Amino acid sequence: LSDNEEKLELLIESKRVAAVVRLQDKLHPPQNSEDCPICLETIKHVNSTTLVRFYCCGGWICKQCGDEREVKYKADKIDKMYRG
Repeated sequence: LSDNEEKLELLIESKRVAAVVRLQDKLHPPQNSEDCPICLETIKHVNSTTLVRFYCCGGWICKQCGDEREVKYKADKIDKMYRG
């Protein structure tokens, strides 16, 4: 029973935190946000930890799309030409 209670508390807390983050973003929108050209998700607080940059063209994608791309092409070793 305590495991179920703990899961419920974690679910409630995660929903509360998400609501607070939404309110914060509504009241104080991030100054530097961009949309990922692949997944079209808005990337808040753009910096080197939220983006993957392509040095060949200066383009970028979000970290999640970059991680998925890296896994997909790791065996092909194609990404080496795009990274500095």
